Amino acid sequence: MSDSNPLPERGVSARMTTLLLLVGLVGTISTGCDSLYRDLDEVELREADAASDADVLDTGDTADVADAVDAVDADEPSDATDTIEPTDAADVADATDASDASDTADVARDADAQSSCDAGGDICDGGDIDKIIDLDSYARTTCGRRQSGSVVCWGEGSNGQIGHGSRDDAPLPTEVVGISDAQELTVGANHSCVVDSAGAVFCWGDNAHGQLGLPSSVGESPTPVEITAAAGVTDLSAGSGFTCGIDAAGQAVCWGRNNDGQLGRGTTSASEARGPVSGLTDVVDVEASEQFACAVKSDGTVWCWGLDGDAQLGNGTNQGTTSTPTQVVGLADVEEISLNSKTGCARQQSGAVWCWGETWGGVTGSSSAPGDETHVPVQTDIIDDAEKLFSGSYHNCALRASGELWCWGKGGVGELGLGSAADKPAPVQIPFYVGKTVVDASGGGAFTCVVVDTGRVYCSGAGESLDARVLGDNQHPDGAQPRYAPTPVATIAPIDDELNLCRDGLDNDGQDGADCADPDCASDLGSTVGQSVTTGFFSGAEGNHFVGSCGTDTNGRERVFTWTAPSTAEYTLTTEGSGLSTVLYVLDTCDESAAGAEIACDVASAADGRSSLTLSATAGETYVIVIDTPSNAGLGTYVLSIND
Repeated sequence: MSDSNPLPERGVSARMTTLLLLVGLVGTISTGCDSLYRDLDEVELREADAASDADVLDTGDTADVADAVDAVDADEPSDATDTIEPTDAADVADATDASDASDTADVARDADAQSSCDAGGDICDGGDIDKIIDLDSYARTTCGRRQSGSVVCWGEGSNGQIGHGSRDDAPLPTEVVGISDAQELTVGANHSCVVDSAGAVFCWGDNAHGQLGLPSSVGESPTPVEITAAAGVTDLSAGSGFTCGIDAAGQAVCWGRNNDGQLGRGTTSASEARGPVSGLTDVVDVEASEQFACAVKSDGTVWCWGLDGDAQLGNGTNQGTTSTPTQVVGLADVEEISLNSKTGCARQQSGAVWCWGETWGGVTGSSSAPGDETHVPVQTDIIDDAEKLFSGSYHNCALRASGELWCWGKGGVGELGLGSAADKPAPVQIPFYVGKTVVDASGGGAFTCVVVDTGRVYCSGAGESLDARVLGDNQHPDGAQPRYAPTPVATIAPIDDELNLCRDGLDNDGQDGADCADPDCASDLGSTVGQSVTTGFFSGAEGNHFVGSCGTDTNGRERVFTWTAPSTAEYTLTTEGSGLSTVLYVLDTCDESAAGAEIACDVASAADGRSSLTLSATAGETYVIVIDTPSNAGLGTYVLSIND
């Protein structure tokens, strides 16, 4: 897939013993960020004002968003681990645990180093920000291109597709080695490419089918290599094992995998050599997908080739494979195409959107789409003023002329970012981005990432097989949780809150204090004692950053709180009355680098499956309490009581 044309363009004292009450709901740390949910609250108010506009959200959607917003109140904390993109696999590990002072210093220096590009006066912490302006995703990997032309990637790296010199995954954004002048960016299933200002093409990752433009015998490359045979090719689009683009004469060209005729040459033989797509000239846009590709010609017609098992070629049939281009039926005046795994969509000059192919999960966004697939394009409901399209595996989004982001299709793990887990067969507005200026977006296997004009990047969903490495949100690798609402990608400047950066000992946003001293990370309960000191709801926006020592599974969503003992005494902490199984534990600090110790932990010891523990507290000491959950606990209410 490709996205080369994005739209134009925020303390605990040294003596404090942080009592992290990790109460079995792993999402506390990442969902409790006050700033994030202030945004959602503002959206809810705007939605209330616009309740009469049926096109904005239906009743079910509004309820979903309201539930997510109401669930995330001032009690919700967030979590994190670092402040800047690590440049190699070792740095990724260091950034995740922030294990020593030198790593912390490197993080701070790297944050300042992002002032290398003049961003037109945009200031963050005293320096100009080299902002992300372009995103692309596929399968389990996302990459972002900065204004300077450097590139960062995160997610799966098993084939070297992160470009950082190894085959290690990158749970945090990581610099692609040697890329400093990228003008275009495309991410495929297991490989990625850029085009620089001189027209040179560089690719990295898997090369099993010659998709890098090198003989398949060369194997994969974990660092970018220049593909001299592709020089001058623009509008690059990486698919699943093959790559396409447009040459200087306007001819569509492809290379790589060809088992279903996806190179469009009339054959099914793979080739690392750049070659023309048969008869396809005057091309202005080309897109490669899973096993098929499509192109737009200057006359506004759309042509597709490759696998047609689910009618994804849009030619009125379902005929297996077609190794030469065939015209999509009935489309004219098309300016842009965007492809899912087995579905194609097109944006007309008028702003109308049409989709064809598989209809599973509502991916066409059309109430008139028949059965499991549509052999010809059907018009997507509601959207009549789209300016840009974005696609994931089974969902689509459109940026409208109003600046609103609307999405439709599969949403079972939060990939639509609505704050709930539900498919949407018709387009709905994504409330989180109301009041923000969306610059670019991209979708992969069950997740979506969006960059706004400040350069801040947000992701939601979980990736294929609930693989949350794709979110770049610094969750615990053994139990990352889906995010039903957008959450910031950690370490990408500007860092205007502590979300996902709550365990590194740093005051990343320059506000309130480091880690759990910041309300973004933990809600302060003061010295309150009694029944139901705090209550709330796990909405699905929470993540997993803490893991308790008791029990065999404490990898669910969590909420984090700070509490200061009013007197020296033994206190009983319990989650009795909660609506789901919990794990409750107390820590003496949030900061992983400070080797904070767990003071007490209890996993569902009560008869009703709730947790209870005794804390010997010292007057004036502040503790961190975590309400955690098992990984399969789901959503529900929590209650925390503290009694002496």
